[in-house]
Amino acid sequence: MDWVNNEIFVVEGRDRPGEEYILVFPRTGNGDVAPLRMIKGPDTMMKNARNIVIDPVRNLIAVSSRNGTLIFNRTDSGNVKPRAIIKGIGGKFRLIPSKGWIVGTGQDAAGKEGIGVWSITDNGDVLPFYLLTNPNGGLGGNDIALNPKEKEVFLGDRVSVTVYSFPEIFE
Repeated sequence: MDWVNNEIFVVEGRDRPGEEYILVFPRTGNGDVAPLRMIKGPDTMMKNARNIVIDPVRNLIAVSSRNGTLIFNRTDSGNVKPRAIIKGIGGKFRLIPSKGWIVGTGQDAAGKEGIGVWSITDNGDVLPFYLLTNPNGGLGGNDIALNPKEKEVFLGDRVSVTVYSFPEIFE
């Protein structure tokens, strides 16, 4: 959801490799509404696309894919190449628009896993700017949620939720 530009973004087709696409609808649309734009085609590099976040501050879209986190301009349409590709971010992530941070799971140079933070303007095989690790072992899941008020990151799966204090990324 992009509240600033009144648009809804939908990633579709993940069960049909090579046919993934992004549809953009007016937020106030009602009924059988045609999309405003569609990003689709082989140049998009979407493969098993699952997660999407919108950065209305920088007018960017980030989409998780087997080919990396693909960054598009918010107003892109058609068979467009990503403007950047960030490698190393786990499949699910969230965005802190005020900072331009993508928060997800990832690894440092030594392969240690943790909650990583990248800039939405990064490009390439970039190490996370921050990496918060769990000294007790596993992270606690792949589903991620942010609580800016308490400066927390939640990781969960089907049976548990782990809460991490991570004030650095919210300040």
